[in-house]
Amino acid sequence: MAKLELRNVVKRFGDVIVCNGVNLDVEEGQMICLIGASGAGKSTLLRCINLLEHTEDGEIFLDGEDISIPGLDPQAARKKIGMVFQNFNLFPHMTAFENAMLAPRRVYRKSRLDLEKDIRSLFSRFGLSDRMENYPDQLSGGQQQRVAIIRALAMRPEVMLFDEITSALDPQLVGEVLDVLLQLKNQGMTMVLATHEMQFARHAADKICFLKDGKIIEDLHGETYLPWDFSITKNVISILFTALLMFVLFRGLAQSYQKNGMIASGMGRFLEPIVLYVRDEIAIPNIGEKHHRRFMGYLLTLFFFIWFLNLLGLTPLGINVTGNIAITFCLAMITFVITTLVGKKYYWKHIFWMPGVPWPMKIILAPIELLGMIIKPFSLLIRLYANIQAGHIVLMSLIGLMFIFKSWLGSTLSFGLAFAISLIEILVALLQAYIFTMLSALYFGFASEEH
Repeated sequence: MAKLELRNVVKRFGDVIVCNGVNLDVEEGQMICLIGASGAGKSTLLRCINLLEHTEDGEIFLDGEDISIPGLDPQAARKKIGMVFQNFNLFPHMTAFENAMLAPRRVYRKSRLDLEKDIRSLFSRFGLSDRMENYPDQLSGGQQQRVAIIRALAMRPEVMLFDEITSALDPQLVGEVLDVLLQLKNQGMTMVLATHEMQFARHAADKICFLKDGKIIEDLHGETYLPWDFSITKNVISILFTALLMFVLFRGLAQSYQKNGMIASGMGRFLEPIVLYVRDEIAIPNIGEKHHRRFMGYLLTLFFFIWFLNLLGLTPLGINVTGNIAITFCLAMITFVITTLVGKKYYWKHIFWMPGVPWPMKIILAPIELLGMIIKPFSLLIRLYANIQAGHIVLMSLIGLMFIFKSWLGSTLSFGLAFAISLIEILVALLQAYIFTMLSALYFGFASEEH
């Protein structure tokens, strides 16, 4: 027998059917993740389970007993089913410890002394022993959400419901809340989560239920079945915008050449010197006059793509694409693949059987040279990622001082330093595009070299 069973649960708000015949079995100790778009019925379903919403039809069984019977006192069921909401809902005039103690004192009529040991143990378990006497406004969002979980656990529930508990948190705080959920799972707590954390669901859930239009359309077991997340993030939008901008600019340059007898006009006058610089100062010196043309398309795309993305990262939009190591990794891998594919006989001979070197040394040096093939793109991705990310960290830290300190050191001086760093970052944005393109050209030159 399942710990929690839902049979044909129906919930309406007026003419809108939010839960439309939901069936769900939750075994003891299982973690069930409810996945779906906003409005799919996830939150309403959890509220129905906890009897915060009355159902129009269907049954909800807890340990084989129907708790959804009309007129039945819901308090007995709610003692066994804890719920944590998206918003923390902590009382601001109470400390974290007092917030956690309030419900069990009122419901179970126990004294502070009787409850103190267990609640202190919960705070210790979730790393908040030193925050028990703090008020909610003295805690971070992640700490407040952990206090809300502790408050629910103080009632000693047998089932826990979590309604999008990470959606109101900053990304850096999400991890600490998810760690708490993993702790509860490892301790055998029965849980049902409404969440958008796809990776967490893939990793931790025993069962994943996809909701659409108030129905469970798919009920999957195991982490391998969860589909890949192809969400359009702000980084993706920034990349698409940059690609479109480059297409428009270079199409305009090509059209101006056609119309004006190879003379640039409009924005082409701005682009032409840069294109010639990439050709004359990067491609030809590093690849050679003979082979540089076959790589010019990629080198120009690489240079302007990185440069434009770096500049976008300096705008108030704050879209730091090149500060994402996945992006720099992909750029570096493209360079690596091209280098590998165009490598000529001399290039591979130099790696695996170096000319002019005694054969015993060749055996020793070959693995080192082979390792160097991997180190080259790795150095590219780290160089671009680290420089851009470090620049943004320094800049944001200086700006943050304006809000932390209320003296000349934290306001006036920080503003001046932040402005100076911003000007330097404009230079760094161009410099990193140049370095990445130049090193890529250098690797292509090594691979294309003929002797």
